[in-house]
Amino acid sequence: MERSEAIYDSPSFTVKIEVEFGQDYVQGIIIYVNENSTNVLRCPLKADIGLRINWNGPPSFMAYTIGTDINPKLPHSDRISVVGKIEEGEYNLQISNIQQSDIGQYRCFGNVDGNIETAFLELNVAVPPVTGPSISRNPSGPLFVGNTIVLKCEVIGGTPLAKISWQCDGFFGEHNTSTDNNIESTVNLNLRQSDNNKKCKCVANHPSWTSQKSVDIVLNVFFAPGTNLTIQRKPAGGIISGNKVNLTCTASGGNPLATLLWNCSGTNTNYTTENTVSYSVEFEVDKSDNNKVCTCSATHPITSYTPQTHSSLIVYYVPETNPIIEQKPHGGIPVGGIVSLTCTVPGGNPLATLFWNCTGISKNETVVGTASYSIEFTVDKSFNKKICVCTTDHKINTYKPTVQHQLIVYYAPSDLPSIQQTPSGGIITGSTVMLTCSIKGGNPPAILIWNCTGDTTNSTTNTTAIYSVSFKVIKTQNKAICACSASHPVTSYTPVIYHSLEVYCKYYTFY
Repeated sequence: MERSEAIYDSPSFTVKIEVEFGQDYVQGIIIYVNENSTNVLRCPLKADIGLRINWNGPPSFMAYTIGTDINPKLPHSDRISVVGKIEEGEYNLQISNIQQSDIGQYRCFGNVDGNIETAFLELNVAVPPVTGPSISRNPSGPLFVGNTIVLKCEVIGGTPLAKISWQCDGFFGEHNTSTDNNIESTVNLNLRQSDNNKKCKCVANHPSWTSQKSVDIVLNVFFAPGTNLTIQRKPAGGIISGNKVNLTCTASGGNPLATLLWNCSGTNTNYTTENTVSYSVEFEVDKSDNNKVCTCSATHPITSYTPQTHSSLIVYYVPETNPIIEQKPHGGIPVGGIVSLTCTVPGGNPLATLFWNCTGISKNETVVGTASYSIEFTVDKSFNKKICVCTTDHKINTYKPTVQHQLIVYYAPSDLPSIQQTPSGGIITGSTVMLTCSIKGGNPPAILIWNCTGDTTNSTTNTTAIYSVSFKVIKTQNKAICACSASHPVTSYTPVIYHSLEVYCKYYTFY
């Protein structure tokens, strides 16, 4: 059994009434008990030694007991008994199977310390509330950090009205109001981020209930993520054209988690976990995607939270053409001359890297959009027909073209031209003579010219310049000089060789 206490005032004194009960409920001077229960009304007075305490009750304070004797005229005398430590002057009234007819005023009285004293109390039967406790909040919409909300707990009906208490950290301004038919209690909360998922409990007690009743409300407080957006790119560096790239945008924290969006189209996947939202986009890249900026943006019920983060794509692609070689000066190069070979290939990302197998003074002349690499050196005779090779290297290792360039080096013959006459010796007037000028070596072969007119024939080969002139001689050409002159790209080579004709007059015999 539990014990409740109440303070009662009379015109001459104040006494404390204690009531022993299972689920009894004391408010002011009214004691509430459950119908059909057994309860003990404990008198706070103790009789002097040898004397006794008496009880009166409803209706109209009729006599219930004198000491331990029960008034036999009570219609419910079988439900009345006196309990307590009688030898110590303690006389308490026990009522079994309490009924509505037991409701009313009771008093106990007797000799206490030589004076007659009296204590009063009122017994009532509890009526259960119509509803258990219920919680509502204001405002009823989304909750944000910094908001002040009001929680209201209400119990409708019941006699007496229920008692309400709160179990909720951080509340303030508790206020209880009641009418004849209901009781409500309100508390205030200034919301913080730490209040998210906070459980506030309203607990209600009533004498008609076998145990207290409660109801919970869990606060869902909105707050923005506390970190910036991050992007992870796979693969991390450049992406080869034709391959796929995966961009994953991540935001941690916040309630609710942020909603992420990509401005780049592709296959989207949501990897949201308990405290982190990750949203990816995957697509195949081509050369047009190089330097493309993909933007991840976030939205949130906290409208001020609108971060963005960006990822600039680097797409690797090969040049669309093979490299070409340009020689300066064009054509053959005289011995001792300086030649410059420039290997060039436009396009590609990154630009191709170029290499020469020939040695010399190299120079990187790469500009935006075009790879260019030159080499410069002085040639000698040994460089003729030399092959200089330009090779390429690229991030995409399938692009490995090479291009070759053959040098043509001009060098003069090492000897002077020579002249051969056919027929040899003197030529009879009216006969035909052929003069052949020739010279071996040189690149290209020398160009030969005759100052004598006639039918010319060029029989030059790759290694020997041969130039002939043939004509009929007359006697005036005796001792005539025919000159063969040579010219060559090596302009210092300009020899001239002379040949003197010996012409014989024809001898006639007369018979």
